[in-house]
Amino acid sequence: MFNKFQEEFDEVYRFRVDVVEVHGDDKKFKVQSMAGRHEEFIVKFNITSKVGGCGCQLYDFMGLPCKHLLTIFQHLFLDEIPSNFIMKRWTKDANKVEVLSSEGFPMHDRHLGADAVRISQMCRLSTQLAYL
Repeated sequence: MFNKFQEEFDEVYRFRVDVVEVHGDDKKFKVQSMAGRHEEFIVKFNITSKVGGCGCQLYDFMGLPCKHLLTIFQHLFLDEIPSNFIMKRWTKDANKVEVLSSEGFPMHDRHLGADAVRISQMCRLSTQLAYL
């Protein structure tokens, strides 16, 4: 996944940004390629909440910020990718889950592997389901 993100990031230099519409904090940008394959997408972005989306829909389908969104981040001088554009499944903590004991308290055992944690969680959930 890192390689796919790096490909998107490396493409940022190819694009220019034009502001199309402004409604308060909501802005609509046209991101257009200047070199290579011709591309043009509309990116909507709220400056305050840092929420937005791109017409290419890469983020919607893969959960990965596209080169067009990254271009907007650069255009707005954002020092880091807004947290709402970083999905948990792409973080190092993606597979970490909290296992609860039968009393509902978190279990902390450094020797529990990912499989053991999943099995423990599934057993607890299936037991709860059996009592419904």
